[in-house]
Amino acid sequence: MGYNRYLTILSGLIVLTIAACSGCEKQEAWRTYLNNNFNYSIDCPSKWSLSVPFENQQLAIFKSPDENEVISILVSNTNGLNLDQTVNYYTGITKQGSYYYELISDLPVKQQGMDTRELEIVFQSQEDSPKLKVKELYIVHKDNLYLIRFATTTQDLKSLAGVYQRAFSSFKLTR
Repeated sequence: MGYNRYLTILSGLIVLTIAACSGCEKQEAWRTYLNNNFNYSIDCPSKWSLSVPFENQQLAIFKSPDENEVISILVSNTNGLNLDQTVNYYTGITKQGSYYYELISDLPVKQQGMDTRELEIVFQSQEDSPKLKVKELYIVHKDNLYLIRFATTTQDLKSLAGVYQRAFSSFKLTR
């Protein structure tokens, strides 16, 4: 093999290695949260704090160390509503309690072979409060809604896509 060809291949490997490792030092360790009461698991950054405010574990809240980002998982009975009706019900509640509300996107997605909806919204509860940028994943299974919400007040959602996409894609029903 000629020296120039060797240098070209070596240069290409170095570029690929750098591209593959860009941000390696920024990658966080993750942990899996298992909720046995509502039969699901989800991955979240390991440095984020966890609170489960209700004894029945209906709500789990993960907060980033600076508390600027939150992942929450709410499990609620759908009372016979289908996916679209459930999404309309919950977005209606958010709109009613908001000073400002904007739906950015509403996309159907597949999660474990189930039909789900992923919404991106921006809302403000009061005129002087910060705008909350939110990604929501609605999953209806049997009679339960699993609402996974990622929210931030400080950053653009696109800059945090790796975090919410990993959390959303890791969600699994365990039974």
